[in-house]
Amino acid sequence: MATFQEYGDYSGFKLNLDKSLALATSSVLRDSWPGPFPLQWASSSFRYLGILLTPRTSVLYRVNIDSLFCSSAECFARWSPLPLSLLGRIHLFNMVLFPKWLYTLQLLPLWLLKRDITKLHSMLSRFCWGGRRPRVALHYLFGAWGGGGLGLPHFRLYNAACLMRFLGEWLSDRQDFIPKFYEKEFFAPWHILSLVHTPHSALPAPLRGSLLLHSLRVIWSYVLDSWNGTPSITRYLPIQGNLQFSPGMETASFRKLASRDFTLLTHVLQADGSLLSWDALVRSGVFSVGDFLAFRQLHHYVRSLPRTALAFLIEDRFAALLDPYLEDGFTVSGLYKDFHRLLGPTDRAVLHARWCQDLGIARDALDLPSLIARIPGVSVNADLRECQFRVLHRGYFMKSQLYYSGYKDSPLCPKCLQQPHSFIHAFWSCVKINRFWRQVLSYVESILGTALPFSAAGLLLDKYEAFRLSDSGQRQFMRRVGVLGKKVILSVWIGETLPSFWDWRNRLHALLLLERKDASYSLRRKRLFLRIWDSYLFSLSPRARSDILNSL
Repeated sequence: MATFQEYGDYSGFKLNLDKSLALATSSVLRDSWPGPFPLQWASSSFRYLGILLTPRTSVLYRVNIDSLFCSSAECFARWSPLPLSLLGRIHLFNMVLFPKWLYTLQLLPLWLLKRDITKLHSMLSRFCWGGRRPRVALHYLFGAWGGGGLGLPHFRLYNAACLMRFLGEWLSDRQDFIPKFYEKEFFAPWHILSLVHTPHSALPAPLRGSLLLHSLRVIWSYVLDSWNGTPSITRYLPIQGNLQFSPGMETASFRKLASRDFTLLTHVLQADGSLLSWDALVRSGVFSVGDFLAFRQLHHYVRSLPRTALAFLIEDRFAALLDPYLEDGFTVSGLYKDFHRLLGPTDRAVLHARWCQDLGIARDALDLPSLIARIPGVSVNADLRECQFRVLHRGYFMKSQLYYSGYKDSPLCPKCLQQPHSFIHAFWSCVKINRFWRQVLSYVESILGTALPFSAAGLLLDKYEAFRLSDSGQRQFMRRVGVLGKKVILSVWIGETLPSFWDWRNRLHALLLLERKDASYSLRRKRLFLRIWDSYLFSLSPRARSDILNSL
């Protein structure tokens, strides 16, 4: 407290003792404080920078994760009634809730339990599909757009990326995110990389309850097991501080070895997994004549390791993933992308085989990346219909599913049967669709009393300047005209039925009645309603117009 007081005297800041909390790691420490304690004692935990801290690390998981589940459930319940699309719900989760989860996982070394991952994914799926039966499996929504997903975060892989960033500090010998000095003192005399390689039964008893060590060992085994590797032997196995190689603890010869940057086991191994010869180590200046006993100890240790594991150690795919991060530092976003590419839930081989079967081409002839890159600029045809549905739903639809959705095999427009059914054709350039838009625009011209250009930019893309209207209310009215026109076209998207002008006219009037009800709540909304719908109201009969205006 004297140090805080001295700091305040120099800095000009004053410590507010009434609002400051202290957390005792044990009741003995709390009761043994001499004299009155100037701060308030926290009963069981307190929140610091968004994280709930507790005296015992064993309850950190439940306290923080349960709190996140409660806040997530409240947000999902509050957002569920909102009229949002699938993409809108995913974006809402990514912007509001996901940063809270990611922040906690980055600050605390917690490995999420499988049941909690399942519970979270279940809540997320229920929210994304509005409580209805999911139309696409959740794992198809994971990943970036370029990989066929919708940007939904995969929590297991994000969890793995956050923990690997902790471990990356030791792999790269950097100190960007964690206080390595304190951790070295806590785990001394053993090196933490040695502890993650050591089987649980061989760990020192005082370290078995360490939350950090447990989480790092879990992520280490999770990634290595995914590659059929051996978590106990990798190219990052240290020589000094090795729990299973006791001479590496204190012997001066091995301290000298470390001073020459021979710190890992791979530094003294040949390409076939065998130890470098005594002559080679002496010529390189690593060992001198007096270090022959240390060489024999190292030779005996290497011979005790399985040869198959040593061969994997030299050709380590795990190292191929991590080595690029050793120089530039480990980032959660970079690790997540690599993990999703290598460990993601999508079975790419099965998808590849299904695409080849549906497209009727040989496996070697399918160039999927170039096919996906061409999709935005091509029209629907017999070969690319699967790709179009892949883009629209970000999932895999079999032929039976396409059949039940009403999709026709012909690539031609089902309305004019003349041109391919591309998006611009379906919304605008089709002869029969074009006729519908001209009917709509002719009616609007009679309402506004002015000639309007027949513009796709204005009607389809809400480019108000294309109509050259100076009145803001008329511009807002034209926006409603375009939106309702597209809704009518989408209502008869697949099939020979043509969009009806009278369907559009009825939708326009229904929208008027809906906005009239909203306008009755405040004077500002009433003024906005009259500015937008003024021209349309005067096109109605006097009785209909008076009924609407009198209800405001």
